[in-house]
Amino acid sequence: MKRPLFLGIDIGSTTLKAVVLSDDGEVLHRLYRRTQPQFPAGLDCAGRCQMCGRCNLGAVAGTVDEFLTEAGVSGNDLAGTVITGSQVVEDLRRFLHFDASISEVSAHIAAAT
Repeated sequence: MKRPLFLGIDIGSTTLKAVVLSDDGEVLHRLYRRTQPQFPAGLDCAGRCQMCGRCNLGAVAGTVDEFLTEAGVSGNDLAGTVITGSQVVEDLRRFLHFDASISEVSAHIAAAT
């Protein structure tokens, strides 16, 4: 039986960080990448958002897919996924399954108290 794996993603204004953890907290794979704005796909868009990766959300979803492939992990291997970051997180729900999210504002409040 495979051990459970967990995915953590933080989407910031300048970087995207991701980590795959074992059930005992061992870091199995990690990513630190500067974000790059994508120009609006407009009329050239395939109409199936995130598939072409030319919009910001599509680029994030594509980066996460690439990261998981490099780690040798499929979505079925994940026991849980948590995303932190800006308001873009809720928009990502259309493209990426996650179990919990924490906004950056909530994280700052929790850290300050």
